[in-house]
Amino acid sequence: MEILYEFIYLVGFTFYVLILLLRAQLHRGILMRLGFLPPKNDFYNPIWIHAVSVGEILSVRALIDKIREHLPHKQLVLSTVTATGNSVARSLARNRDVVIYLPLDLRFIMCSVIRRIKPSIVVLVETELWPIFINCLAREKIPLVVVNGRISDRSLPRYRLLRPFVKSVLEKISCFCVQSVEEKNRLLSLGVAEPKIKVTGNMKFDINLVSKDVIEKENLLLRTELGIKKTEKVIIAASTHRGEEKILVSVYEKLIKKYPSCRLIIAPRHPQRVTYLVKWIKENTKLQVQLISQFKDKSKTIGLERKEKEDNIVFIIDTVGQLMQFYQIADIVFVGGSLVPIGGHNILEPASLAKPIVFGNYMFNFRSIAELFIKQNAAIQVKDKQEIYQVLENLINNQALARQLGSQARLLIQENQGATLLSLNCILALLENKNSAKIEK
Repeated sequence: MEILYEFIYLVGFTFYVLILLLRAQLHRGILMRLGFLPPKNDFYNPIWIHAVSVGEILSVRALIDKIREHLPHKQLVLSTVTATGNSVARSLARNRDVVIYLPLDLRFIMCSVIRRIKPSIVVLVETELWPIFINCLAREKIPLVVVNGRISDRSLPRYRLLRPFVKSVLEKISCFCVQSVEEKNRLLSLGVAEPKIKVTGNMKFDINLVSKDVIEKENLLLRTELGIKKTEKVIIAASTHRGEEKILVSVYEKLIKKYPSCRLIIAPRHPQRVTYLVKWIKENTKLQVQLISQFKDKSKTIGLERKEKEDNIVFIIDTVGQLMQFYQIADIVFVGGSLVPIGGHNILEPASLAKPIVFGNYMFNFRSIAELFIKQNAAIQVKDKQEIYQVLENLINNQALARQLGSQARLLIQENQGATLLSLNCILALLENKNSAKIEK
């Protein structure tokens, strides 16, 4: 089964590289994926944390801080699969830390890289199951812990179909720190031994809660930079995908006819789609487009002297890692990946800033969180363009409702924190057991 997996994986990756070449999107990280780590990198028995992309690496920011607090001299290796995730990981790295792309899950590549890095422990974020990676770690007797563990609705049927193979991989993992009892039951159904599973909660709740004074200060500074007046209502459409922007822009065009003081900021999930989005807006609407990156050049800033004809502007966030900052100026946040069957994205960041949150029907990747927020009247779910317009108009007119939604969302964050510390305890215990075993030898 392992040989068949490697063959299928290699064929799939080859096609992936060809597509990147055709799109001229091949990045330097491809050499790392092939196992060629920069020779200048030295490794000192580090803790290796792997998170596939932006959302996953951001979810372990607090864990990284806690590890540094308890093990200040420990080197970290941060690996991702995506270029955007790699960029965010680099922003979190310190001193001797090393940021890499995860090597291809092929035995002759992966095992060689593991022997070079020689990690003391490996931390996988959200059940990133790479069979060869896990098997190579087991051969080297390196403990492996999954944090913020979850198995998606999409993955579960496939795992059950391949249960014997999946079970043989999962049983090599030392500890699972999972988000909920439901996730625990899914792992049990796949043959994981119950003592290995700890329900620790969702680490994405462990966000640093910024004070209201700081939020208001940042709000004013950023609005001034963008030329957005204090009285203007800002709607942020975050982590949007193809098919969603057209709906949201259409709703915005209708809104500004009745509420001309509205402003829309779009943050596409994939920055490479910005060029397409700008072109589409210019060709299909009467709206103007302003890229956030252009504000680095103050001569291009609209500023407070904005002309009346420039009121109908759509701002597009074309930079990586700034979404949390921009949430601070939002009056309403729409979280994307939810109007199309992507599965939704993280609603907890705007919730931590007490922002009223709206999302679509497709939240299956965050189902338990979405259900909790809806049940506790901390967010609003919509199903189509008409409902989006109605909800946004209601939130614009009803400030009391907007404040209530935001306050309840922030309260839910406070009530569900603690997963990071529980996960850290698991990591420290595994490290201690490993060190004790070495001493006994």
